[in-house]
Amino acid sequence: IYDGQPHAPEARRIPDRAAYNPANPATYDVLPVGGAMTDAGVYYAYILPCNYEIDDADADCMFEIRPREITVQWSGVNGGTSAADFEYTYNGLAQGPSVTVTGGTNGLQCNLKPVIKYVDAGSYTAYAEADSGNFVILNGASQNFTVKKMTINPNDVVWAGVNGGTSANDFKFAADGNPHAPTATLELTINGAQVTITLKVTGATAAVGTHKAYATLDSSDIRNANFTLSGAEKIFTVEESAIRAIM
Repeated sequence: IYDGQPHAPEARRIPDRAAYNPANPATYDVLPVGGAMTDAGVYYAYILPCNYEIDDADADCMFEIRPREITVQWSGVNGGTSAADFEYTYNGLAQGPSVTVTGGTNGLQCNLKPVIKYVDAGSYTAYAEADSGNFVILNGASQNFTVKKMTINPNDVVWAGVNGGTSANDFKFAADGNPHAPTATLELTINGAQVTITLKVTGATAAVGTHKAYATLDSSDIRNANFTLSGAEKIFTVEESAIRAIM
């Protein structure tokens, strides 16, 4: 197992294989061995030139240095470790959990590769991996997390009526046979940047009376996939003109 030190198998001269006693190896001469390695992997060690003639079949030996098993701990929002702590909310920045080594290094330096983080709303899996093949993660090599959509306050939607006005009278449209409805705009400040959200307004009508317009996210704008909006509505009226009413 990797421990930061060079390793290679030991080789001893055995004059009589039939009489070999593995319980007492010290009775056999140690042979010089080359090919010692430090990092985890599969290698070949070989017997160096010495005073003995070595059979070709015994001249080298395959050996393995196995990676050291380590344990890790994932943490989410504010360093928490509960299920809820791995639920983020879209904020325009790359987000995701962090991971740290918690044990198994035996005092050796072990660094983890940076965990990939994500900006857009969705469900993801983060993966932990040591930055060298000398370590392998025993538990918790991955962590599921979500970036939830940002919920928009419907009160942030700006409604405008006749000629773009926002007073109460501006939401009184004159009946002229054409459908009418207020317009809706929305701008948010996300991570210090001004972001315009594309809205779709429904409820336009030519009918005289009191009506309600609704603003929803425009699904044709892929950026809106990071947001959710509900309850954005505006009451307006279509009024018959005084001249028409007299007639």
